[in-house]
Amino acid sequence: MGRPLCRICHLVHETPRNPLVAPCRCSGTMQYVHIGCLVHWLEISAKKMYPQPRCELCGYHYKRHPCIDLKRLRSPHIDANDIALNVVFVFAFVVMVICAALCIHFLRVTDQYHSLRLYRVSPTVMNNDDLTVITCSVLFFIAFFIAVFTQYRAEASIFRVFFRFWLINRNWQIRNYDISDDPEMLVEKLARREKVDVGTNTERCLMLV
Repeated sequence: MGRPLCRICHLVHETPRNPLVAPCRCSGTMQYVHIGCLVHWLEISAKKMYPQPRCELCGYHYKRHPCIDLKRLRSPHIDANDIALNVVFVFAFVVMVICAALCIHFLRVTDQYHSLRLYRVSPTVMNNDDLTVITCSVLFFIAFFIAVFTQYRAEASIFRVFFRFWLINRNWQIRNYDISDDPEMLVEKLARREKVDVGTNTERCLMLV
């Protein structure tokens, strides 16, 4: 009997990091697949990624180990353009956080000074704190629109990248098929066994007659 081969790349070679697994009900030449090939196939087949990956041939929902292997984290492929847009988004987001924090800080300081009546300022005169708050507010909205624009233009937004990162590393934990995890096949197997037992008993009765 020949060695098992991957049904996607048709190679028999396997490594500890990329083993051949039998994750579904498929048998014969379609039984085994490299876990790396399977994860890549699920990544490009978005409809099979969520909510639970399944085999496109037998329809079986793959079972996964409960935990992600933190020692072997994999990152999704991202285009250079999307990387640049996401970097700009992170920078804009940091600017938004800093501006919001400064606005809150200076507004609180101003309220404290007014409540304690440490000094009086004419309502028509703007001080440095007011100018700082206005400047931070303008920068906040500019950064906000830049952040929205980058995520609109990016094919893989930063939120989608994190989602794909989580899914890919979850799918690397897909384990071998076990009939005990498959209630449908268990019922079918028991039904076949009952039919065989009934047939055997019938033959014995006929032989006795």
